Formats: sequence, structure tokens, C-alpha cells
Amino acid sequence: MLKKEKLKSKVQSLFNNPIFRFLFVAGILYWLWFIFYETYLIPHTDIDYFVTKNLVEVTNGTYSLFGTQTMVSEESKMIVISLATHPETGVWVGTPCNGLKLFALFSIFIIAYPGKWKHKLWFIPAGIFIIYWINVFRIMILLKLISVNPELFQFNHNYTFTISVYTIIFILWLVWAKFFGTFKIESPPSLRNEEP
Repeated sequence: MLKKEKLKSKVQSLFNNPIFRFLFVAGILYWLWFIFYETYLIPHTDIDYFVTKNLVEVTNGTYSLFGTQTMVSEESKMIVISLATHPETGVWVGTPCNGLKLFALFSIFIIAYPGKWKHKLWFIPAGIFIIYWINVFRIMILLKLISVNPELFQFNHNYTFTISVYTIIFILWLVWAKFFGTFKIESPPSLRNEEP
């Protein structure tokens, strides 16, 4: 009986730790999202295609604001955007790079971290908006790179932009934790203030 009480006490103290609780809730939410995405969204909806198509259309429109013409074509489930001056090369945009999973990951981090829902309800869409536009600019830069230097394209596609996007998501989460989160990491009291 004593062992059972000790175990219960340890589990309770673990769940009282805000960092553990955040990681636990984020893990459960991500697992639920993954199941929902794989078993319902992919087989029963066109959400990935819709997000991809929208992303390419906005990239195309943004390029036209700068006076640059692009060409868009569909290849299977991928949408290819290329510069009109370099139609032989283009950026293939599909499910892995449309940002949908990043939107979910960011939203889960904010939902799991303690804070007021009145702030979460505007911070999550604002963060998704930022991530979306980073993705648009990413495709624009990659399109320029592939038309000039395919080797630069490959390196930046695989490393630079992946690191950049995750860094920005991390910064957004830090902003949330610092300014809107209710859990704050307390700094230890100064030793000078302690009584001997």
C-alpha cells in the first residue's frame, strides 16, 4: 500500500511540473492531430491540395506585384511554379512543403502552453499567418535560386530554409511564453539577500 501511495505521489508531482505537463499535453495533441490527419484529412479531403494551390497562387500573385511573370502547371498532386524566363526549371510544391503540418505544430505548442484563451485565439492565427508568408517568400527565393544555380537551390531547400522556418516557429513560441504564457520560470533568489 505504501509503494502505491509513493507511486501516486510521484506521478502527481510529475503532473504538477509545468514543463512536464506542457510536453505531455503537446505530445498527446500532436498524436491526436497525426491520427486525424492520416485517417481522415488525407483520405477524405483535399485540404493538402487546397493549401498547396493557394500557396502557389499567392506566390504567383506576389511575384506579379514585382513585375515578374511566372508559369504554373500541375503534375500529379504537385503544383509546379516556374519563372516565365526559365520555364525549363521550377519549384515543385506539394504536401511536404505546403506548411500545413507546421501550422498544426505551432498551434499545438501554443494550445499546450499555459495561457489565457483570449490571447490564444488571436496569437495562433497571427502565427499561422506569419508562417504562411515565410513559406511564400521561401518559394519565391527558391524559384529565383533554381533558375540561377540549381546547386544553391538544393542546399537552401534542404538546410537553410528548413532551419529558418523552425527557428521562427521557436521564436514565436518564445514570444508566447514570455509575454502571454501564465507559466514563468522563476529565477533563484540572490544569495546576497539570504540570511546567513
